[in-house]
Amino acid sequence: MRTVDSLAHVYQLRVELLYLKPAICRQILVPGSIERPKLNGVLLWTMGWDGGPPP
Repeated sequence: MRTVDSLAHVYQLRVELLYLKPAICRQILVPGSIERPKLNGVLLWTMGWDGGPPP
């Protein structure tokens, strides 16, 4: 696990897929400095998706 500079902002995100029963959700911590393309990759990885087209 990587350490994060204690002075940097860290955000806790809750990612939830709507309209599914039972609910599917994840909570992740991301640095405040994360850029959108990298955040997209983190979200895909968190949900277990590879980012390809749907089957």
